[in-house]
Amino acid sequence: MKKSKSKLPSGLFYRKRSAVIWCWYYVKGSNQPTKESTGTTDTDEAKRFRAARLAEHPTARTERLTRQKVTTADALALYEKDCTDHGVQRHEGRVQALRHALGSHPAYRADPRSPRRTLPDLAHGRRRLSGTEQEAAPAAGGHGGDM
Repeated sequence: MKKSKSKLPSGLFYRKRSAVIWCWYYVKGSNQPTKESTGTTDTDEAKRFRAARLAEHPTARTERLTRQKVTTADALALYEKDCTDHGVQRHEGRVQALRHALGSHPAYRADPRSPRRTLPDLAHGRRRLSGTEQEAAPAAGGHGGDM
């Protein structure tokens, strides 16, 4: 006997051959609904995911979609350009190592539970600080073995 999936609330659905719940919602100005995986099999979590998408401000939606399109190769190219523009020395070996390790995958990870490593995971030691603060400099006379 075929195992039946439970009936889902409005706006949620299953795709064929998938246990993951998907949702659909309309974006202002679009005639067709946007269909997106919720990344979960839990109905309550899927309802919260859909509610968050429906409540999302259009500007925030645009920023989220743009973030999802940036690849690690794009981020490293921007880093190199920024270093060149500001006259900051960059460690070419580290840049090449990151480029080799990461390839050209999305730099943004939508699901933080995902085991895939991204640019922020590998470069956890480097953080951009706002205002007048600078990145932590290595101790005097040292080479700063950690990024």
